[in-house]
Amino acid sequence: MGIACATRMDERTEDIDKGIKKQRRGMIKEKKLLLLGSGDAGKSTFCKQMKIIHQPGGLSDEYPRYKSILRHNCLSSTVSLFRLCEAMDVKIPYDLLSFKEEFFEATELTAELATISEQIWAQEVIKEAFKNRTKASHIQILSASPYYLENASRFAEPDFLPNDKDVTLAKLRTTGIIETHFEVAGISFVIIDVGGQRNEQRKWIHCFEGVSAVIYLIALDEFDMTLEEDNTTNRFEASLKLFSAVTGSQWFSSNLCLLFLNKRDLFEEKIKLFPLNNYFPDVPKGAEVEECMDYMKKRYEEAFRGTALQVFTTCAVDTGNCKRVFESIKEAVLMRAVEVSGINVNI
Repeated sequence: MGIACATRMDERTEDIDKGIKKQRRGMIKEKKLLLLGSGDAGKSTFCKQMKIIHQPGGLSDEYPRYKSILRHNCLSSTVSLFRLCEAMDVKIPYDLLSFKEEFFEATELTAELATISEQIWAQEVIKEAFKNRTKASHIQILSASPYYLENASRFAEPDFLPNDKDVTLAKLRTTGIIETHFEVAGISFVIIDVGGQRNEQRKWIHCFEGVSAVIYLIALDEFDMTLEEDNTTNRFEASLKLFSAVTGSQWFSSNLCLLFLNKRDLFEEKIKLFPLNNYFPDVPKGAEVEECMDYMKKRYEEAFRGTALQVFTTCAVDTGNCKRVFESIKEAVLMRAVEVSGINVNI
C-alpha cells in the first residue's frame, strides 16, 4: 500500500513538473519588449522598420495618414531654417527671404511654397548653416530636414502617396503608448513604444509588468544638442541620467536591457566637424570613430544599474541594419527567458 501510494505521488509530482515546464515553454512563445529613450532617439523609426520587415504589407496601410505629416515636416523644417540662418547671421537671398512670413503662417504646403523650400535648400550657404547648426543649438531642427526639403514638390502634389522611406523618415511626436505586434519564427512579439519627452516619461512605470526586455535607444549625434523641452539641458547628459534612473528602478528588476547606440551614421559625420574631445576632455584629441564609439558605450555601461546589459550599434533608418540587429535581439531575449525559467529548452 505504502509503495503504491508513493508511486502515485511520484507520478503526480512528475505531471506537475511537466505542466510547469510546458507553461514555461509557452511563455517563451510570446515576448513583450518595452522601448524607452529620450525624445528624437529614433524609437518610432525602429518600430516602423519592424513593421516593414515583419508585418505583411509593411507600412502600406499607413501611407495615407502620413501625407499631411510629411507636408508639415517640410513646412516646419523651412521655418526652422529661417530661424537658424537668423541666429547664425547667414544671409538668405531676398527673393526667398520675402516668403518668410508666409511660411510662418502657413498651414498647408502649396506647390508654390514647396518650390521655395527646394530653392532655399539649394543655396550652399543654407546647407553649410545646417551642417554647422550646433553653433545655434537652441534652434531645434529635424535631422531629416534635407530629405523633406529635397522632396517638397513631390509632397505637395495632390495625388502624393508616401512610400516606405517617406514614412520611415517622417517625424511625428509619440504621445501615450503605442503597441507594434508581429511574429517571427512562430514567436509573437509586441513592442511598447512610450513617448520620450519629459511629460511622457512618468507613464513608463506602468509598462514594466510582464516585460521580457527593455530596449533603450540613444541618439549618438545628440552629444552637443539641447532638449527640445527647455533648450538648455544637454541631450546626452539627460539621456545618460534617465538611463541610470530607469535601470536602477525597482520596477526594472532583473529585466534584460538592450542598449541601442543609434544614429551612428550622423555621429560619424558630426565628429568630423565637431570633435568629441571638444565636449568631453577625457576623449583623446584626434580620436577615430571606433574610439569615440567605445567612449559613448563606456559612459552608458558605467551608468547602468541593472543586472543584464547588451549593447548594439544601430542606424534606425537602415532596414538591413534593423533586420540584423533584431535577429540578435531575438536570440538574446529567448536565451534570457531560458536562463530565468531554469529549464533546458531547444530554441
